[in-house]
Amino acid sequence: MWSLFVAGAVGAAAALVGLPLLTGPRLDNAEAPPPSALDARRAPPDDPAAHALVEAALSRAGVPASARRAGRFPLRGAGRAPNETFPLISFGCPDAAPCGPLLDALAPELVSAGLTLTRSIGGDRPGRPLYRAVSAAGAPVLALRAFPPGPRLVVIVSGLGQDARATDAALRLDEHVTLAVRPDAPGAPELTARLAAAGREVLVELPLTGSGPTLGALSPQTPPEALRDQTGALLDRLPGAVGVTLTRDDRLLASAAHIGAVLQPVGTRGFFVVDAPASPTSVAEATAVVLGVRRVGRTHTAETATSLKAVEAALALDGQASVVVTADAATVDALREWLAQLAGRGVRPYRASEIAL
Repeated sequence: MWSLFVAGAVGAAAALVGLPLLTGPRLDNAEAPPPSALDARRAPPDDPAAHALVEAALSRAGVPASARRAGRFPLRGAGRAPNETFPLISFGCPDAAPCGPLLDALAPELVSAGLTLTRSIGGDRPGRPLYRAVSAAGAPVLALRAFPPGPRLVVIVSGLGQDARATDAALRLDEHVTLAVRPDAPGAPELTARLAAAGREVLVELPLTGSGPTLGALSPQTPPEALRDQTGALLDRLPGAVGVTLTRDDRLLASAAHIGAVLQPVGTRGFFVVDAPASPTSVAEATAVVLGVRRVGRTHTAETATSLKAVEAALALDGQASVVVTADAATVDALREWLAQLAGRGVRPYRASEIAL
């Protein structure tokens, strides 16, 4: 069970609940609000006092500012819109301060300020991020996500649906590897259902090239309004997905109107986006920030087994990496061997949703 935040009725204390591993109905699968509602999302107001208190407490606990990042965390549950979020502080725990005791030590200080600290109902899992909700007057005002010490690696296998052997190989990978499916692939909805039934995290790969009248390529030649509708149709084709990954199209990524049209239905569904490969002309990241769409920064794209060595270097130098791997059977088999070697050194992958901001 993956822990997600959910608020109860007005005045009730905030609680943390688990979201099924994509095997049951999503809690946000009601009809999505119109794109114009993205900027007017209902979300708890920021609480600067609570934020400052937690930041100061983390500093005293030895978590430097360089290890902390601000973002948004999704609210789930009855009465919540798919795109509702509340503020998040995401940080890595110091080697000398295990995450559990560090978070528990925050509770008395928060209580003295009239705040409460709620832990996940599902409990903390060894080696995974720990989540807490800070509440004021029974309403969540801040989420905390604490990573255990060590490198943070995200692996996304993209292009699934084109090669059955690659799909079978991907299903043999570590359960925390994220899988991206092409919605124009034959049998894509059934494939997504199969992956979800296996408890895997699934993304929709965009933009893409297709052949059907409603599954054509997401193109900068398409008017933004039509592009928005086309993207929504592609997302609806893969129920159970939780985010999207973008491939490189410099012309589309350079147009705020066009990439905004793609990201609007992503945001209204509460999805996050995995960036396209770096481009000096891309405005995708800035547009996602303006629209409030949560994102995962891609650091590497690996099309061959040798490309993984650069990822390993980034883990050693930067302590984190997010790599998108092309889905062919040989590369996925090499990826499995590489991940096994890393696991022997104590490095295991995180799901993309676990690092989204």
